Amino acid sequence: MSLKNIALTALASQLTPWNSPLRPYSKPITDPNTWKFLNSYDSLPVCLKTDLFNQMELSTFAWWSPKLIDTAPMLEEVFCGKVNHFLAHSIAGVGDEGVPVGDRLSNFINTWSKQMPLEYTNIFFEKLLEKYPALHHEYILNDGAFRTEADGRIHQEQVEFIKRSPPTYFQATNWHYISVGNLPNSVFAGHFPVAYAADAITLFQLAKLHSSVLNLVQQTPVRVQYNLDFLHPKLSLGGLTLLRPGLRWTSLMVIQHTASMVVWNLYRKVDLKQLELFLDLNGPPSSVTNLHQQPIKRGAIYFLLVLASVADDQPLIDNITRRWLSPNARTNGSSTVPGSFEQHRFLNCMAAMGLASDALKVKYFWGIKHQNNMVDARVCTIAYLGSRWLRVVKSGELLVGYHNSQARFLTKVGRPSLRNTVYPAIDVIGSLRGWTTGQQVTTTGRE
Repeated sequence: MSLKNIALTALASQLTPWNSPLRPYSKPITDPNTWKFLNSYDSLPVCLKTDLFNQMELSTFAWWSPKLIDTAPMLEEVFCGKVNHFLAHSIAGVGDEGVPVGDRLSNFINTWSKQMPLEYTNIFFEKLLEKYPALHHEYILNDGAFRTEADGRIHQEQVEFIKRSPPTYFQATNWHYISVGNLPNSVFAGHFPVAYAADAITLFQLAKLHSSVLNLVQQTPVRVQYNLDFLHPKLSLGGLTLLRPGLRWTSLMVIQHTASMVVWNLYRKVDLKQLELFLDLNGPPSSVTNLHQQPIKRGAIYFLLVLASVADDQPLIDNITRRWLSPNARTNGSSTVPGSFEQHRFLNCMAAMGLASDALKVKYFWGIKHQNNMVDARVCTIAYLGSRWLRVVKSGELLVGYHNSQARFLTKVGRPSLRNTVYPAIDVIGSLRGWTTGQQVTTTGRE
């Protein structure tokens, strides 16, 4: 390695996502040489700046690039290139047949959890509650072990996990929502770099990556040992044997979550050409049910339909409907057409997600007969939003759930009150500390 590269590597290691001046509540840089470099950065030749960007990990680049690149067009071009290179590198790593299957998946989880800690934290806790379903019931302390009154099974492992874990993760006051549309561009880019710089190529790469990781997950033996502590070192995750198999699936959930953020940002920027290219909106009529082998594309179609419905974007609703939901759809407002299965499912889910008034507008626009049926909001948020941690509200804002350990924002959005809980994972967090005291715990969120 040349002296130049050694110096750049050392410098890049001093710049982190946590000490960028663009990050709210950032940690200050103490190294004098780093400050000396930053003060003379503008005078560096372009080739050195490019080499520095190449040395940075994606999350570090996302937080520092707006500070180091002073022109918007150049920033957008370099940022987009960095994101797509990161995705291409991820695809190559997942498909490297010279590396054992378990190691490939472990490497992918390690890399992505470091670059996207907010999403991985959310989905890890969702998996934690899913893999230990008895934690959703009342508990009694009996002979030093917790048992559910329903079946009497002992779940000492997760009780010990809670006892040795920092209480901050199990207090509802440390979980919040943020309206991402209200974030400054630099903060949005830092927390959601893939969504910030995405284009149609990004969506195609996410789709390919999802397919490759799914194939890897299906090949990976259940008994593969993962280094779980990289997610949150203070949580001592290594003892959660029941969680290891489920952790394989978290990566697919994070990719889907990321794709939804991409769709939202492209729609917000009115960059419909990129969306039309990926979703093939101008193709011949088909059915979204034919996309069972293309979950990222199917999820993007559903999520875009939600966004268009809330925005009352009738041309886009009509386009998506005729292309993917009901080729023979009529939009005459007569309410005399039976409607397709997909149309009725969509209207039911819109109501379950707290968007009943928007569903009614779409119903009249479609001109179909529809009687609303109660459905599970958990299923709807995953199918139509791509994640239980995303929520679209009536104002059209996109809310994202997060924990204080992974994000500190200057503004927060309080938890919206919906009749049917959309975030059961967050809603039960406040009850978890009761496990360690032997108190009877009853969750209020619908699971």
